[in-house]
Amino acid sequence: MQQRAATLWRIALLAASWLTATHADPAGAAQRPGEVLFRAHCAQCHEHEGTGAPAKFILTQLTPATIYGVLTRGVMKGQASGLTDTQRRQIAAYLANRDLLDEHHRPPLRCKSASGWFHDSDGPVGTGWGIDPENTRRIPDGQAGIDPGNVNRLRLSWAFAYPNVDRAASQPFVAGGGLFVSSQDGTIYALDARSGCAHWSFKASGDVPGGFAFQPAARGSHAVIFFGDRLAHVYALDADTGALRWKSRVDEHPGAEVMGTPVLWDGRLYAPVISLEEEMVTANYACCTFRGSIVALDAATGRMVWKRYTIPEPPREQRAADGRRRFGPSGAGIWGSPTVDARRGLLFFATGNGYSEPGDGNSDALFAIDLHSGEIKWRTQTFKQDNWNYWDYVCRENSAKGSPTCGNLQAPGPDVDFTASPVLARGANGHDILVAGRKDGTILGVDPDTGAIVWTQRRGRQGDVRDGEFFFGLMAGNGSVYIPSISTRRPSPTTPIPSSSNGLYALDVATGKLAWDAGVATDCARPSGCLGLASAPIGTSSLLFAGSADGYVRAYEAASGKVLWRFDTARQFQTLNGDSAKGSAVNRNGIMVAHGMLYVNSGYGPTPGNVLLAFTLDDRKSAAP
Repeated sequence: MQQRAATLWRIALLAASWLTATHADPAGAAQRPGEVLFRAHCAQCHEHEGTGAPAKFILTQLTPATIYGVLTRGVMKGQASGLTDTQRRQIAAYLANRDLLDEHHRPPLRCKSASGWFHDSDGPVGTGWGIDPENTRRIPDGQAGIDPGNVNRLRLSWAFAYPNVDRAASQPFVAGGGLFVSSQDGTIYALDARSGCAHWSFKASGDVPGGFAFQPAARGSHAVIFFGDRLAHVYALDADTGALRWKSRVDEHPGAEVMGTPVLWDGRLYAPVISLEEEMVTANYACCTFRGSIVALDAATGRMVWKRYTIPEPPREQRAADGRRRFGPSGAGIWGSPTVDARRGLLFFATGNGYSEPGDGNSDALFAIDLHSGEIKWRTQTFKQDNWNYWDYVCRENSAKGSPTCGNLQAPGPDVDFTASPVLARGANGHDILVAGRKDGTILGVDPDTGAIVWTQRRGRQGDVRDGEFFFGLMAGNGSVYIPSISTRRPSPTTPIPSSSNGLYALDVATGKLAWDAGVATDCARPSGCLGLASAPIGTSSLLFAGSADGYVRAYEAASGKVLWRFDTARQFQTLNGDSAKGSAVNRNGIMVAHGMLYVNSGYGPTPGNVLLAFTLDDRKSAAP
């Protein structure tokens, strides 16, 4: 039976969940102190539906330091007031499944200046995750300052360590002389874009996996940055001081998250909502009740203007032969940052798989909605009946291996959902095409006026739905779209097997035909060879940057796909404050180019990583690789 086409972070998550389930203490074994405390003080809210509290499963995705901080000085300080410091640490260690690290790390190197450092005259590099409202991820050449002629002069300038975390993947943002970055523990840092010293930091309630939207200063007020966290909050911060302007929770479901970057347009902030409910399903869980949505917020106040669910009606209880309560349809969350089409007055987004039967027409679909009202203008489903959840998946796999069945399982879906943002690109013929990619490597060109599919392309060569997988985003420019591909098999965590379709390739926007194909390089000092690319490319009219699962970041010539520069980030680095940080895979969205500098977050994969690297142009000349 075909396994699900999982994203890289889900692979690690599923492995951890399965190991936890299969290696749990036997009946009668002593519970850990943190587990006893959690059941006594926390489970009443976090293990029951309808309370509005984040589900326990969501809490297990947080770092021990984040959980401890929430209990000691955050929103749960009052509820934890009767606990000792040791007990708070024990709860944090139990939920995160690892001990709370002793905080002996040095604080980030602080800048000498306080407020007033932000220069409004130094405009932002782009408007948010997609650089422009169309999500092309193309940086104007004048702002990038790096081109094919000087890229081989890039040298590592400094390294910044994210303390007490084991992942670094979110996209940096440059504006006003500052570099804004987010951490797995919810900390936002405003660094000096040149030197790397820290102007301020802010602690959000949970992990901030996306990037930032930006609003320039106006009417005597400071510029504002916006972002979302994995507890379904959206924030507005003063870019100069880090002061909180407002904070809004955009969905009350216990599994809800804001994974993609909100988009700012004409005074409104559009936030995508996803859920991990499909991973929360257990034998007794009444699956499933979440439905994805786009939420329009007033950018000045955080007040909700409207909310457009991807599934119009709430899930209804379904008949179940095995006695379990089941609800559906559900799912169709929105992983990526929405795309703005100002000329048509539309907002585009793509949805993920369904979680439970019955299937409907809203999962694995592309949507166009009115920017002002949220009214759906068109919807195009690209894969039907793709219903998937973790419980049914594990039960089906065990049944196939001869283990007892788990009752009445739903029809399997391959889970080929859209996890990346669609891009509104312009072809050489002058016509717009909306380009989007599914996890199975299928790339589609769609008419933005009608939703009709114009072309379909899939690079996988072996007919396997997993071959040529595509996850986090693409880039557009020069009449082409640039697609990363990672279809690495992992028979075990230590033996990855690269696929022949790994690499980066370019398609013609108008026709979907292959323009060039840059197979993954062979320059890695790895026993298994070079691995594929999962990061969303970013660059200019002439140069693309993309990261790979083995830790390399490379610069490609946009016209041909030729590799012009490379750097291996999967190693230890000495940081600005004297600490040590480790690089790992360069995946998701963690690259930015601005004013002659390259910024790379390294640390998103099977092995931990927690470093931000800054490269600058060296005056010395060197040969191309």
